[in-house]
Amino acid sequence: MSLKQALGKWRLLFTLLIGLVLIVILFKLKEGWWNIYEPVITLLTLFVAILVWYQQMSEEWEEDYLPKRFTGKFYFEGNELMRFENALLTNEGDIRALAQQIGSQMVDLQPLKFVAPEVEVTGPQLYKKEKYVHYTISFKLTELPRSNHNRSSTYLALS
Repeated sequence: MSLKQALGKWRLLFTLLIGLVLIVILFKLKEGWWNIYEPVITLLTLFVAILVWYQQMSEEWEEDYLPKRFTGKFYFEGNELMRFENALLTNEGDIRALAQQIGSQMVDLQPLKFVAPEVEVTGPQLYKKEKYVHYTISFKLTELPRSNHNRSSTYLALS
């Protein structure tokens, strides 16, 4: 990643800051070099405060206001048995229970038997283009659900 890409969204702020610093330096050159440092440091402090504020606001927006979705995967003996994608999620704490509920509905309301410590949740991943936060949960089933013995795979996409 180049410096230009890394500073992409900050380019306007950096340009304004550099412009302000240059203006202050030009006006303060008449008074002496020591008088330049105070306004420059003040502007840099203001700039850092604005950057911190912007970063906190964008994180809060991502956590609180973006819709959340998740994908659930169910594995049996190392093979993916069932999967659903993009189920809506209201709270990160509901991922496990909601995934179990959707999984049991996929096998005609049969209880799913899985290894509890091996439930893996990954995320959050921000999808900026689609504007949502995505999680993934994986279950390792210990036995096939009864209604799924004759099926090779079940796939469900929720929108």
